[in-house]
Amino acid sequence: MAHSGRILTLLLLGTVRARLLPVSFRMPQVPPAQKPCPCANTSLCQTPTVQHNREFFGFGASNWKTFDWTQITTVCWAQDPELICKAHETGARVIAAAPQFDLSILGDRANRSVWINNLLSIMKNGFYDGITFDYESPLDKSQGSSTYDLQRNYVSLVSETTDAVHSAIPGSQISVCVAWSPDDIDGRNYDFAALARASDMLYMMVYDTQSQIYGKCIASANSPLSIADRAITRYLQIGIPREKLILGTPWYGYHYACQNSGPSDDVCELKLVPFRGVNCSDAAGSELAFRDIMNLFDRDVCPPGSNAVRCRVTSGLRWDESTQSPYFNYVVDDSQLWQVWFDNAQSSSLKFALAGQRGVRGVGPFTWDDLDNDGSITGNPKASSEAKEMWDSLKSFKTDGTTSQPAYQI
Repeated sequence: MAHSGRILTLLLLGTVRARLLPVSFRMPQVPPAQKPCPCANTSLCQTPTVQHNREFFGFGASNWKTFDWTQITTVCWAQDPELICKAHETGARVIAAAPQFDLSILGDRANRSVWINNLLSIMKNGFYDGITFDYESPLDKSQGSSTYDLQRNYVSLVSETTDAVHSAIPGSQISVCVAWSPDDIDGRNYDFAALARASDMLYMMVYDTQSQIYGKCIASANSPLSIADRAITRYLQIGIPREKLILGTPWYGYHYACQNSGPSDDVCELKLVPFRGVNCSDAAGSELAFRDIMNLFDRDVCPPGSNAVRCRVTSGLRWDESTQSPYFNYVVDDSQLWQVWFDNAQSSSLKFALAGQRGVRGVGPFTWDDLDNDGSITGNPKASSEAKEMWDSLKSFKTDGTTSQPAYQI
């Protein structure tokens, strides 16, 4: 994922694309010295023990002072010590990213113990309530594969970390980020059932679903509703309990430079940019936060990092019935056609409602930070109302103890 100011960085290295957590958001490899509790009420430095029936689990906390804290239960990748006080005051947990690790040396239990002990020191000194694992390199759980042992090492690391952290920090939470399907997405053929048993929950990353485009190379939705439905179906079918599944959705989108040039063209033909053996991918585009997408749409303000002199929206907001997603066109410097695909309150509400109907444990965005909650980031007069609509979309996630069948069977 790439875009100026975002938490994650998308790197294009030939035909290999990797999502990396910037150094500033990683836990230190060496435990810091014990710091005093930053909260006036020192009891707020204790991990909450409340168990939420519904999880609202999301990433990013740079703008936490403007968040809707009435809805959040978990914040991942937080850095500001004062956030601990606010989160714990509302019963929310603050989760760090797992420190870097090398699976090739973690087949040795002693090495895993060193890593885990280091982690515990970091967590206690930083008053963290848990960690999330976000490992996305190709691994194959098939017997005889070249990465079979590495995949087993990953499961062992998660399992032993969960046991140790739960023992040391009551109320703590360990999660694992997983692909939008267990079916070998981008080479990630992990033992997802084992990872679910080894952790408290799996965060299904139902975004970047165009990472490998096998059909016509054209722009399309980042997170189609049908793929969200399939994600839940497939994880349930391999035996993952509903109460361990979080439906992750994007509060960002992609904008693509089109090879065709008609300002009102409905189809945007993409340049071939390969990813892991497939000729076409969403790497032909770049990520944009929801706030920047709407600033472009509302006011013709060029996206951050753009070298354009002028950007002009040339279509109204369109709706794709197949993917249940919005999109629109704009032209740069009166010549280059671009197309933007993203999620708004309408498309997000549909996915959150689906998650409630399917009875999973929770939902949450990547990232909380992609909104301009008070208009101070973009200066867009509509930003605060548009952000409120996104927060309100979370209310579509309702659980009443009933579940529905998927829209299809496989």
